[in-house]
Amino acid sequence: FRPASLRLIIALAAREGYKMRSVDISSAFTYGELEEEIYMRQPEGYHIGSPNMVFRLRKSLYGLK
Repeated sequence: FRPASLRLIIALAAREGYKMRSVDISSAFTYGELEEEIYMRQPEGYHIGSPNMVFRLRKSLYGLK
């Protein structure tokens, strides 16, 4: 949600007396789609093909910024 949409939903819920709950899913971003092509080197101890081969990520990785 965009911040304005979320504020509207919260305001409507408060006006109607709905109970609200929130959940923090810390790993949710790791399932997100990437907006750009990102390549990475092979992790240490993982060798496929030549040592200089790189991999294109299809999904986000934990800690990726």
